[in-house]
Amino acid sequence: MLTLYTNQKCPFAQRCGIALDYVGASYKAVEVNLYGASGFTKARLKRVEEQAGLRPMGSIPVLAVGDELVRESADGVRRIARDYD
Repeated sequence: MLTLYTNQKCPFAQRCGIALDYVGASYKAVEVNLYGASGFTKARLKRVEEQAGLRPMGSIPVLAVGDELVRESADGVRRIARDYD
């Protein structure tokens, strides 16, 4: 299962979403509220990162591939390209 932690206003997160759509991958998009206190917030994203053993940053995009998290859009696109060659 793939999960993309994203924000519709972030071009870097959009890059991962476009790559996932291009290869036809099935994924769940989680909209991260970067500036507010409601919905899925940066604090919740930091907890997801901590649970995966990463230093919590709370920045997007984060691509969850099973139990593994991939941060940074370039790394996410490379991972997508590798997995969906």
